Amino acid sequence: MCQQKIEKLIGSRYSSVSNDPRFSLYPIVTKGKSKGKTHDIVIYKNDRPFLIVECNFYNVTGSKPISIAESYIEMHRVAKAHNVEFLWVTDGPAWHKMKEPLLRSMKEIEWILNYRMLGLIKRILK
Repeated sequence: MCQQKIEKLIGSRYSSVSNDPRFSLYPIVTKGKSKGKTHDIVIYKNDRPFLIVECNFYNVTGSKPISIAESYIEMHRVAKAHNVEFLWVTDGPAWHKMKEPLLRSMKEIEWILNYRMLGLIKRILK
C-alpha cells in the first residue's frame, strides 16, 4: 500500500525498489547482526540511494513500536552520515496511547509522516 502510493508520487526522476537486497544500512546500524535485513523501500536518484523509507502500522500498543522508534533514530543518523535521506511512515491507533516514543522520535528524525501525509514526500525529493 505504501509502495504503490510512493511510486505514484515520486515521478520519473526517481526509481523505487521494495526490499532491495543491494542496499541496506541495517548491517551498520546493528553492527553486523542484521546482514540480510532490507529497507521497505529504497528510492534511487541517478542510480544512487537517495531516500530510505520504512513503513509500519500499529493497531496495539507494546514494546515493538517503542523499540522500532528507538532503532529508527539511529537509522536516521546513519543514513545522514551516508548522505541518504530517511523517511519513517507510521500510522495506526496505537500511537494515540503511545505518544511519548513518537514525540521523542520526532525530535530526532527529520521526516516522520503518516499515510495521509505521504504527499509531503515531494518536499524530500525536491
